[in-house]
Amino acid sequence: MHGLLLTFTLIIMLCLTAGSKAYEGKIYKWKDKDGKLHFSDKPPKDQSIKVEEQKVDSSKLTVTSMPRSQRQTPLTAGQCQAAIDNLKHTEPLYRGELVEKLAKKEINDEQFAQRLAKLDDLKLITSPDNCRKAESQDRSLLNCIAQSKDARSCIK
Repeated sequence: MHGLLLTFTLIIMLCLTAGSKAYEGKIYKWKDKDGKLHFSDKPPKDQSIKVEEQKVDSSKLTVTSMPRSQRQTPLTAGQCQAAIDNLKHTEPLYRGELVEKLAKKEINDEQFAQRLAKLDDLKLITSPDNCRKAESQDRSLLNCIAQSKDARSCIK
């Protein structure tokens, strides 16, 4: 009987220890064609990309709390008007900068078109009707524009 109890206890202890084993996995790190850095538990599908494999031992990881996103209130009418005015001032400067970069071949036609489209989208969200109802990610951008007479740094 004593041997059976000891065997049973050992089996339980083995099960508990096996269940608590730390996760050991791999993380893949690579840069895409645009130079953007990626991390994933799976390698990229494009096998021509140089990938660095990094081992992960979860027993050595420390979990910390993530910062909470700041709750943003809608922009005031004054802030919206400042964003509208500053964007009107900034738009010709930004367009001129884009034309210059295109002429110098610092950006290609596609990038030029994308940035002009972004500017057009920005003009839509800075309209009086849309500014007060802007979503969280747009509010940050609108706040930046409202605070900057030359808001090119906000747009990039």
